[in-house]
Amino acid sequence: MVFTSYDFLIFFIIVFSLYWLARRRQWQNILLLVASYAFYAWVHPWYALLLGLSTLADYGLALGIARDRDHTRRYVILSLLLNIGVLGLFKYYNFFSDGLVTTLTDLGVQADALLVRVLLPAGLSFYTLKKLAYIIDVARADLEPARNLLDFSLFVAFFPQINAGPIDRAQKLLPQIQTDRTWKAENFHSAWPLIVMGFFKKVVIADTISVVVDRVFSLKEPTILLLAAASLGFTLQILADFSAYTDLARAIARLFGFDTSENFRSPYLAMTPTDFWNRWHITLSTWLRD
Repeated sequence: MVFTSYDFLIFFIIVFSLYWLARRRQWQNILLLVASYAFYAWVHPWYALLLGLSTLADYGLALGIARDRDHTRRYVILSLLLNIGVLGLFKYYNFFSDGLVTTLTDLGVQADALLVRVLLPAGLSFYTLKKLAYIIDVARADLEPARNLLDFSLFVAFFPQINAGPIDRAQKLLPQIQTDRTWKAENFHSAWPLIVMGFFKKVVIADTISVVVDRVFSLKEPTILLLAAASLGFTLQILADFSAYTDLARAIARLFGFDTSENFRSPYLAMTPTDFWNRWHITLSTWLRD
């Protein structure tokens, strides 16, 4: 479900209305969790099953670390194997399966019925990194594990940021999930500039540039000047598209009473590679640094 679609607008109005009518934090969290799984399962329902199973696994592993500090390393390794294994499987299975099918076919083995293509779940990388950061922070004793499965599940699945970030750490998001939230005018005042800017970046800049860029790259023999212009346009398209999603994600979170992290800070104005690193996809670079 895309933030700029009519489907999402209807979805958001329903969830937003019920959320603030609920008033009590527990019911708000239950509603947000159900909404997050519905949002994530919109294209393929089995995505939600994978999300739920992986969430349960890391919830249990984190509690295991807290109970048995002498074997922390084992729990961390198990979490790494599970999370990176699932990520690697879905990201690279199709690449290797195609090659294996070709090899077996050349050897006279019919493999089409045995090997099927796997569809990569949207946002898998983002919630995998979020869960890994959580496990590592618990292992380092920088964070106490969440005892409430509902709170932890919402932290992982929070729909405004599950598909493309930002990758908020548990220290930032979990306390907000565990705190009572009431409607404040400030929620709207801080959200609407992000909504306007997000739609402008996506609809006016990114979508407009993409038409020109796609047309140039589809040419059989484009000139060097055209290729250079299209390449420059593509860099602008990527920034506008990605940062627009972040703006809208942060705005939606604000309307539900959550403060999420900034992810882009004028990266193309950076003067050095290090400066660029600190401005582009900030939550990912911070995750890697930490």
